[in-house]
Amino acid sequence: MQHLEHEFLQEYKEIKPQDRKSLQAMAEREAEFFDFLNPARDFFNSQKSIFIQHYLKDILSLYEYFLQVKAESRIIFLEEKKTALFAILLQIYELEVKMLYRWYSDEIDELMALKKIDIDLLNWLRN
Repeated sequence: MQHLEHEFLQEYKEIKPQDRKSLQAMAEREAEFFDFLNPARDFFNSQKSIFIQHYLKDILSLYEYFLQVKAESRIIFLEEKKTALFAILLQIYELEVKMLYRWYSDEIDELMALKKIDIDLLNWLRN
């Protein structure tokens, strides 16, 4: 980020707030290309065991903990993780509504839908 800011200042003399956001996004994309330089990804990976503990407790506990960890961060990687986790929560909500209204023909279909959501959530943790 400092390198990008330095190059920008050499050309334009000052950094406006919208320019800073663009520079931050560029720095994050570059850092994602080199996983070992991406502190957000490293941080997420270091928290996986705690995420799994919350997941085993219940999904809302995981979501609450993730939001606490993410806090006010605007890092693109964490924003994408938040969006993906929220989408999984919506899938769970839709499954519960379908189960309530007996949308599925039998319990096996319900169980298969639940397992698919579990797999999506575990992939969220892994990736």
